[in-house]
Amino acid sequence: MPVSKPTLTYFDFPGRAVSARLALFNALGKDGWEDNRINFDTFKEEKKKWNNNGDASAEPNITAGMLKTRMGYVPQLELPSGKAYTQGFCIARYACMLGEGKYAKNLYPVADAELCLAIDEIVNALDEMVNLTLRLTMTFFLD
Repeated sequence: MPVSKPTLTYFDFPGRAVSARLALFNALGKDGWEDNRINFDTFKEEKKKWNNNGDASAEPNITAGMLKTRMGYVPQLELPSGKAYTQGFCIARYACMLGEGKYAKNLYPVADAELCLAIDEIVNALDEMVNLTLRLTMTFFLD
């Protein structure tokens, strides 16, 4: 069943969803979207449903639970149309184009290709920093 408003699903910490959460809040305000925060146990159970309980020969089951994309990743944005998308920065870019409300700003200037290129460069540099931080965290705290 489709959601009534855009619903972002991710863990209860900033991580890869921080830019998407900020952009969705900017574009849709506090009440225009759902921030569905899950824990690791919930994700594990949802991944089992999506993965047909480990049946590697089966197609991903995108109707059994909350994971609605072919990849089964989070962050995931499910739209009222019933479609779902993943990848945090893609979701953030989408949300940045939605700014049409009283206080919302369109953060992504789609009419200026070079400015979009500059914004994407910054966003991808931030992604590299997040990846480095995750690797360092894994190295120092999980070894």
